[in-house]
Amino acid sequence: MKDSKPNKLSSEWVHVKHGVPQGLVLGPLLFLLYIYTNDLCLSISKLANLVLFANDTSIVISNTNREEF
Repeated sequence: MKDSKPNKLSSEWVHVKHGVPQGLVLGPLLFLLYIYTNDLCLSISKLANLVLFANDTSIVISNTNREEF
């Protein structure tokens, strides 16, 4: 039997005190500075390549030797 009233979740509106407005170059720049200051790039560089842009991180793993891969 299907509910006649679907479950809806919502939160209250609050004033945001910190952040970077959408569309500014500052957001991606601050993210890149944050990523490069932690050990993510250093710890994974031996195993894979990182592709970083704004708030998106991709990890690329490749090898020409099938057995090693």
